[in-house]
Amino acid sequence: MNLINYYHLQAGKLIQLSSAFFGGFIIAFTKGWLLTLVMLTSLPLIAIAGVVSAQFLTNISSKKLTSYGDAGDTVEQTIGAIRTVSSNYVKFFSNTQENCTSIY
Repeated sequence: MNLINYYHLQAGKLIQLSSAFFGGFIIAFTKGWLLTLVMLTSLPLIAIAGVVSAQFLTNISSKKLTSYGDAGDTVEQTIGAIRTVSSNYVKFFSNTQENCTSIY
């Protein structure tokens, strides 16, 4: 699934959920308007909680990405060091074998 299809899927889901939200309030106002007014007073609190949780999740994900980047750098340095040691190991023993064969 590419990025464009993902955004189209999200746009469709946004339209569906927003129409269900507003349609629910319209039906609630027609059936019992007093209860709907009471529910509307709690709507700003729910919105504030949503904003706070979204900011919290954004901060956590950015810290996680930073730590993943640092871990990737560490792994890259470690693999480079392993390659260096293994190439020096091979060179050392190839030189040692050549010296041993030249003696005999």
